[in-house]
Amino acid sequence: MWNVNGIDIDLTYNDSRNSLNIGIQNERFFAEVEAYARDN
Repeated sequence: MWNVNGIDIDLTYNDSRNSLNIGIQNERFFAEVEAYARDN
């Protein structure tokens, strides 16, 4: 996992399916969504 300017980048390889997954998450946006979910 890497963090570049507040963006998390995660690479995962699934050997049984021969697939590579790439996850990208903006930390600030994710925090806002979590706060909204908590309040509502």
